[in-house]
Amino acid sequence: MQTKDSILIHTEMIHDARIVRMNAEHLPKNIRRWLGDSVGHWEGDTLVIDTTNFTDKTRFRGATENLHVVERLSRLDANTLLYRFTVDDPEPGTGPGAAKRRGGDQPADL
Repeated sequence: MQTKDSILIHTEMIHDARIVRMNAEHLPKNIRRWLGDSVGHWEGDTLVIDTTNFTDKTRFRGATENLHVVERLSRLDANTLLYRFTVDDPEPGTGPGAAKRRGGDQPADL
């Protein structure tokens, strides 16, 4: 779902709903959210989502509350979405990482 000011991303797993505030500033560091504070903007045809301000309870794959995630979503064609993301946590031992995934409609005969 998308409005002028925000995009809602509903994930199938665990049924979480993320609200991405478009063209906004991040909340103050003392305001922490389970799914972080997601702020988005468009770079051409690519949606860029910058997420910070996680809680100390999130602990995504051992990350700390200082986790920083940048996601990039691009439509390659009518049926294919390219999802790329980078993660970084300044805490010792966590380090940066990146990945990408192409998704699209599956053939009916699978």
